Amino acid sequence: MTSLWSKLRLNTQIAIASSTLLAVTILITTAFNVHTQQTTMRDALLQNSMALGRNLSSTITYHSIQSEYDAIEESLLKSAEFPEVKSIKLYDLNGAIQNNIIRKKSGEIIISYANKSTLLPLQLKNRVESLTIINKNTLFIWYPLKTTNVIGWLNLEISLAELNKRRADIIKRNVIGSVIAIVLNILILLVILITPTKKIQSAINVTQQLDSLKPKLTKESGGSHDLNKLFSALNSVALRLNAQHTEIQNQTYELTQNNIELSYAKDELELSKERFDRAINGANDGLWDYSLETSKVWCSQRFNSLLSQNRIDISTNIQINEFINYFHPDDSKAIKLIFNSKIIANETLDIQCRLRTDDKEYTWFRIRGRKYNNSEGIPVHIAGSLMDISEQIRVDKMKDEFVSTISHELRTPLTSIKGSLELINSGVMGEVNKKMIPLLDIACRNSEHLSQLINDILDISKIESGNVDSHLEKIELVNFLKETIELNQGMAIKFNVALSLNAEVSNAWINLDKRSLHKIMNNLISNAIKFSDNEKEVSVRLLKHKTHYRIAIKDTGLGISKEYQPFLFTKFTQEQSSLTRSVGGSGLGLSIAKSLIEQLKGDLSYTTSATEGTTFFVDLPAINNK
Repeated sequence: MTSLWSKLRLNTQIAIASSTLLAVTILITTAFNVHTQQTTMRDALLQNSMALGRNLSSTITYHSIQSEYDAIEESLLKSAEFPEVKSIKLYDLNGAIQNNIIRKKSGEIIISYANKSTLLPLQLKNRVESLTIINKNTLFIWYPLKTTNVIGWLNLEISLAELNKRRADIIKRNVIGSVIAIVLNILILLVILITPTKKIQSAINVTQQLDSLKPKLTKESGGSHDLNKLFSALNSVALRLNAQHTEIQNQTYELTQNNIELSYAKDELELSKERFDRAINGANDGLWDYSLETSKVWCSQRFNSLLSQNRIDISTNIQINEFINYFHPDDSKAIKLIFNSKIIANETLDIQCRLRTDDKEYTWFRIRGRKYNNSEGIPVHIAGSLMDISEQIRVDKMKDEFVSTISHELRTPLTSIKGSLELINSGVMGEVNKKMIPLLDIACRNSEHLSQLINDILDISKIESGNVDSHLEKIELVNFLKETIELNQGMAIKFNVALSLNAEVSNAWINLDKRSLHKIMNNLISNAIKFSDNEKEVSVRLLKHKTHYRIAIKDTGLGISKEYQPFLFTKFTQEQSSLTRSVGGSGLGLSIAKSLIEQLKGDLSYTTSATEGTTFFVDLPAINNK
């Protein structure tokens, strides 16, 4: 059946399919119309019959009460004139027929008074309402005759033959109309589809020629709108195929060029890798990469050689716990916290620690690195380098020991020299020659400067060795700052600078080492005085800052240059400018101040501007003095 259908021409297929669809549609519509009309006629007949029975029962009941039997007979005969009425019967409660009017097939109406008994339907027993029964082609309607009670029954027998005849006529007319419509539809479709079928055949020919680059185009007219659009699309496809063939040729050429460039890029990548390897080897640093997902650490060959002097390599990929075991016990706790918490402050890592080498000795190394996140911002790697700084540590230790030794060896004779100069200047040893006074003043100032330098060096040495003597006591900051400013008034007068105190809080208590705090404040205030302009003011301000008390020391100088700021708290460093050379200094004051503040659990920070000077902030932990 399928093969037979596929052999039919398109117009025949369309005609058959559309005619079948039309036939089904007409049949459904016809059935619906017949049903609707039949239901309407039946409902109308039923309503009319019910109305007839209702009126007749009321009339008969009324005349029965009045004993007007002639009127009853007249009403029955008049009702029997309706063509659908086959008979009208009156029954008493015992089932005896009182009146019987019958319509014969000839249309003659006869009346009889049979007064014979019959069986009433069982549904009428104890019933006071009307009853409708349909039996084949007849409709039976029973209406009660009642006053206060039911005294009898009225029976109407209605014929449905006429109704069925009308239904047959309706079906006949609809079927004939459907057949005529289907035949006309087939003929019209066959005529209409002749031209489009020819156009479709032309389109098929174009499609079969699309494998060539220059197909013969079809004329875009003579068919329906949709077919013309189809032909236009087919023609466009044919032209586009030709253009795409040319484009593919061009892309093939470009792909060839890209392959050549890719080959050059691959060679360049290999060269870059070689340069990277040479640079890493030249830097003498080992590389490491910790995967947070696998908890394994990759170590480069140079990393292994730094720990294994005999070239006995540790595993290239080791578990993090095994990696941490190479660290000195005093350092492994901090290292474990960093790697296990997956957190590196400021995204970078830069620490000095000791690692065990293959000779079971610990060597100082510098580990630097940073964490790397995936596209979702989740840390996945911590990677960096390992540098051997054992020689640097050894040199720093020798330097510290040398500085400490020299400082102690210089302090005793310098104290004697300073004391002798002060005695000479005081006149105890006799009157001093006026020509010698300037030279003695210079010698006194230089000895004082040298004494301060030695004291600073000794302070740095004590701080770095952890031997700073600390005596905690409660200090009220307002009075302490007044005392400190008073001690620095002499220097302020010398540099023609005013000192001021602005205390925004009162009863500000701290629990710190007073000697260390004096040294911190003297360093910061003396620096502010030295770097402020003449006839300007150095302000000291006390305020509450979160859980700390903040002391702000502001000068009116030229600020700190960006180039020098990274080295501001480094030992023995000073900004190279004409101003710093004129005021002098050891370059240790800020380094000492920062170290002492950190030991006091405080913080030292600053802001600087070329137009507004520099402000140093000393934050000290507050206590509740109750």
